Amino acid sequence: MFAQDTLTRILKLMQQCDPQNSRGTIARLRPVLEEIAQATGHRKTDEDKFLRYISTILLMSRPGSELLALFMDVVTRVHNGALTIRQARRELVLAGFSVWPRATPECVVEMILTEGPRAAQTYGVTWVAPIQSTDSDGDIVLEWLNADGTKRVTVFVESSGNVTYLVATGSNIHDDMRDGDLRSIEHLVELLGQLTAS
Repeated sequence: MFAQDTLTRILKLMQQCDPQNSRGTIARLRPVLEEIAQATGHRKTDEDKFLRYISTILLMSRPGSELLALFMDVVTRVHNGALTIRQARRELVLAGFSVWPRATPECVVEMILTEGPRAAQTYGVTWVAPIQSTDSDGDIVLEWLNADGTKRVTVFVESSGNVTYLVATGSNIHDDMRDGDLRSIEHLVELLGQLTAS
């Protein structure tokens, strides 16, 4: 019920806004979007995940009026039952809304540091604040270590917008290390869970 009521509120607010003024629209939506983050932090249903997803991309990616109109159309169809949540996410990604919104590296790091502890608590993983640094290319590096420093998860938030990871569970580069694109906050939490795994 929370998800349906919240979608209704989002749509009503968007209908009252000037479609050409995307900044003003986001400003009006901000209170309800921040409420979503608070209210859905411990829930795991698809509807709650979708609400967290749309609130994050609207707050972080600052979409222009054209993408905002498409976003409203997709959310309307979800609200009316004409589109499943999986179909909606696919349409939004194909239209340019990324899992990691098009934002500055600082905004992506802010999202990781804000949403990470909530997701970790939801999935029963211990969250420890990462070591944070910036390399010579302007990329932000976040690093988590296990208690004795033998395992590490490193996340690279690149100035280009890419978010990648490196997991090291030993010193053998072939057997103990792997890397790839970080897909989501939940994916990060899954990786962090390996720090305490035996």
